[in-house]
Amino acid sequence: MDFCQIQHNYIDTHNQAGNEGLAYAASKGLGVIIMEPLLGGKLATAPAQVAKVLPEGRSAVKWAFDYLWDKPEVGFVLSGMGSMEMVKENIAYADESH
Repeated sequence: MDFCQIQHNYIDTHNQAGNEGLAYAASKGLGVIIMEPLLGGKLATAPAQVAKVLPEGRSAVKWAFDYLWDKPEVGFVLSGMGSMEMVKENIAYADESH
């Protein structure tokens, strides 16, 4: 196997593969593809408890993507999009990532 695909986002750090599974897969040399970065759209608007601690100036979607893109183990992030505007926003977020 050359890669694996796992569900991962900042809410599900201990569900399914979670952070531990992400690290394990990468330690075995697997490329890691992430699905559900926005938890089926539920993280497109930050939950109230999360919104209280997020600094202003960045959308909830960008925070969710940045959480994943800041992890060197993540090779690819899949995200469902329902409009051309979402496609353009996601491309812009990816261009700004490190």
